[in-house]
Amino acid sequence: MGNHRDLELEKSLQNTIDSGHSVWVIGDVHGHISSLNSLLSKLELSEDDRLVSLGDLIDRGPDSAAVMRLFRSNSNYHFIRGNHEDLMLRCLCKQKKKACKSWLKYGGLETLKSFGVDPEDKSILTDEWCDFLSNAPTEIVLQNHRLLHAGINPSKPLENQIDNDRLWSRNIFEFSTAPDPERQVIVGHTPTQEIEGHNDSTPWYSDFTINENQPAIVAIDTGICLNEQQGPTLTGLCLSSGKVARVERI
Repeated sequence: MGNHRDLELEKSLQNTIDSGHSVWVIGDVHGHISSLNSLLSKLELSEDDRLVSLGDLIDRGPDSAAVMRLFRSNSNYHFIRGNHEDLMLRCLCKQKKKACKSWLKYGGLETLKSFGVDPEDKSILTDEWCDFLSNAPTEIVLQNHRLLHAGINPSKPLENQIDNDRLWSRNIFEFSTAPDPERQVIVGHTPTQEIEGHNDSTPWYSDFTINENQPAIVAIDTGICLNEQQGPTLTGLCLSSGKVARVERI
C-alpha cells in the first residue's frame, strides 16, 4: 500500500459516507479564499459532513495563507498533496534548491507574500508548516472512489504508480478503459478548459464507465487561475450523490 496513504483518514471518510453523510471533493483552489468561502456557503456542510481538497490549495492566487490556515483549523477538512504543495514541501522542509527555484517561479512568490514573508526569509515558515505538508496523503482510496491530484500513468499497473505519477502526470486522459475497474477515479491538476475536446469550465467525465454506468474518470479542476475568457471556476463534487456545485471566481 505504501506510506502515501492515510488509512485512518480513509476509514473515517468511508464511515461518513456509510452513515449517510456527505463527503465533498473540491478541485484546485490556488489561494482563492473568497471563491472557496463562496463555494463552502453553497455546500452547507453539516458538522458530520467532510471536505476533501484534491491538492493545490496554494500558489498563484491572492491568499494561500488563508486557505492553508482554514484547512489546518478545521478537523473536517482534508487535503491530498498536489504538485504545488509538493514543491513547497521540498523547498521549505527538505531545502532542495531546485525545488525552491521552481516553487517561486510557479506561484510560490504569491504564497510567501500572503504570509507576509520575503523569499529570503522563507525558512521562517518551516517549523509551522512542514508537518501539515508532509502528513498529507498523495492518494485516498475509498470503497467506490480513488482520489488523486493529477492522475495515473497508463504505461504501468495501478500498484506500480509513484508519487510523481499521482502528483504531476497529465496522461490520465489517454485511458480508453477504466484505470481502476472497482472505483471511480477523481482528479484535479489539469484545468477542464484545457482537456482536448472538452474546453469547458464544467467537470469532465470519461465516456467509458465502471459498474452501474459510473464514468470511470472525473476531472474537477475547473481552472480557478485561468483568464476571464476561459470561465475560471471552483467546483465541488459530492461522492455519494454525484451532485456538482460550482462558483465563478470572485
